[in-house]
Amino acid sequence: MRGPIRLILFLCTAIVLGTASEMALFAQGRTCATVDKELLYRDAAQRAHEQRTERRIRAWIDAHADRRGSTVTYTIPTVVHVVQFSQINALTDQCIFDQLEVLNRDFQKRNADTTLVPNEFLAVLGDAEIEFCLARLDPDGNPTTGITRTISPMWANHNPGDEDSLKAQVHWPPDRYYNIWVPSFINGGILGYATFPSQLAASPQLDGVVINGQHFGSGDCANPPYDQGRTLTHETGHWLGLFHTFQGGPCQGNSAATCAISGDNICDTPPVSGSTFGCPGNKNTCLETPLDRSDMTMNYMDYVNDACMYMFSAGQVDRVQAILGTVRASIVTDSNRAAAGCECDAQSPCRPTASFEADRRVICPGTSINFSDASVGPATNWTWTFNGGNPSTSTQPNPTVTYPNPGNYTVSLVAANAQGSGTRTVAGYITVRPRATSPLFEGFEGGFPSDWRTENVDNAVTWEATGLAAASGFRSVYVDNWDYDAAGTPDDLVTPPFDFTNNLNGDLSFDWAYRESVLGTDTLQVWCSPDCGENWTKVWERGGADLATAAGTSTVTPFLPNSGDWATDTLGLSAYLGSNGFQARFRNVGGGGNTLWLDNINLSGIVGADGPSAAEEIGLAVRPVPFRGSLLVEYTLPQASSVEIALLDLAGRTHFRANAGRKAPGSHRFAVPEVALGSLAAGMYFLRIQSERGEAVRKVVKGQ
Repeated sequence: MRGPIRLILFLCTAIVLGTASEMALFAQGRTCATVDKELLYRDAAQRAHEQRTERRIRAWIDAHADRRGSTVTYTIPTVVHVVQFSQINALTDQCIFDQLEVLNRDFQKRNADTTLVPNEFLAVLGDAEIEFCLARLDPDGNPTTGITRTISPMWANHNPGDEDSLKAQVHWPPDRYYNIWVPSFINGGILGYATFPSQLAASPQLDGVVINGQHFGSGDCANPPYDQGRTLTHETGHWLGLFHTFQGGPCQGNSAATCAISGDNICDTPPVSGSTFGCPGNKNTCLETPLDRSDMTMNYMDYVNDACMYMFSAGQVDRVQAILGTVRASIVTDSNRAAAGCECDAQSPCRPTASFEADRRVICPGTSINFSDASVGPATNWTWTFNGGNPSTSTQPNPTVTYPNPGNYTVSLVAANAQGSGTRTVAGYITVRPRATSPLFEGFEGGFPSDWRTENVDNAVTWEATGLAAASGFRSVYVDNWDYDAAGTPDDLVTPPFDFTNNLNGDLSFDWAYRESVLGTDTLQVWCSPDCGENWTKVWERGGADLATAAGTSTVTPFLPNSGDWATDTLGLSAYLGSNGFQARFRNVGGGGNTLWLDNINLSGIVGADGPSAAEEIGLAVRPVPFRGSLLVEYTLPQASSVEIALLDLAGRTHFRANAGRKAPGSHRFAVPEVALGSLAAGMYFLRIQSERGEAVRKVVKGQ
């Protein structure tokens, strides 16, 4: 073990909660987990520490007995760490804002359902006088929303026994901030768990609460019956030192002499025989003296559904405020409130953190981009700089900019208000892609082409080049859906834009390979755009059995295709002739099924008489004819240009591809490596040379 046992979970067999390590945890699926203080106190060092904490709490309460009814508000700077599978279906900022509002209402007795509190408990209905403020300044003094976001498929599906690793992903100083982690899911049916304040000194890196993302927030943000934000209220109660109302076993603290030292150590929460579930009616499960009362099932520290918990007691408020006056005193100081930006508001804003967004980032020459200010602050003045753009500068909050020339361009924003300014500069934020001319023969033999791109919205698994399998040659691209759990997430493989202005015809062909899986069903789609990706139309789709090219079903290992496992399809592009920015994208819609493979993506077409003649621009000759062990390419360039050389078969599949670099005007030679020729079967091939002016193609024959 890493250290002494600090808090031990007593688990029933109704659910499996996993290991809570040695951290002070309160974990529950609102079914059957609690903290056994008697087991806790078996560790001598921990017992002494807990007893000291209890003495401090009692001394503080005695010293501040006259404070009830005061107008003092404790402000707790708060940060929410969202740890999620992907950016798709992510927990929204609005859900977080709504959850914080629920938390503040509950701890300030502003929740509307206090009208449901039974008459016998109205006299002890407590107001904790706490304001949870999403931090506006981070630990380094930089403006923030009080929300961090971490894309982590490993930790988003959380096991409570891995709390050390989860919290190591992101953690702010616990003496200054209340840390709340929200993974997408917690295994074992757990709604949440919290550390106890007495463990702050020993394990500061673990301090805070973890809430299941399925039950964080209210309304549509969470799943019923825990959909009113009360899971965070409950766990925050633990973080502030409150035990369950049923702590320690049946009917603990059922007399005036024992209520402050057993059970939940609070005298105005009646003893109960055990936890309560669902939405119960009135009941009294324990006899107590001197006054026998009903069970306080509506208390936030019981296990009832969200709709049926709606109060803290005055005694619980005493204990919470005692914790804020002792163990957690540093977090509610005036200086800490100011350092966390919790004194900033609309009338007195914090210095902005500059940030911006664009409605697109990859475009063709001459296309406009709409930029928008996303600064946190808020900002009142803006100074934009657009390298390569028109205009090159702007003072508007949301400018529109046109980029006339290909290239990668930097964008910078200085956002300011009366408190100061912040700057954000992103190099290469905008990519303006030159238009190519057909034909295209892409077999991925040279790896992933530099002028293609992937759109990977969840920053997880996506298309990648591989040498593990190929329809022809040695390489292809694939998506590993077998080990990819983000069902429904699209991953796009996008071609460069093409100039179809003078094309008389055209078609798009491709090879794919897929086998069904017992794990799930995946889909391949083909989309086309006439305007550099501004608008897209789906032109082809197959999924499941219709997508499969290989017989059988994968059950143990992912699909690795053989040469006979591939299929080919060809799509006519007559609807896109005349466009000056044709693009195609191949979209994998993962369903956690199997590996999906693509190869030999070919775009062919005949350019009309008005189009540029690449053969006339590039002088091209090859020898010997026929070739066997060597092939020499001789070409002449009319102007300086980058040059790419490829060898393709009659089906358009690439067997060799090389970037010859940028060449000066004049004559040049290039020898195709012998190793690339040795594996070729005898027959006819195409030698293609591409420059910035276009391309030229010559037939070549390999002899026996």
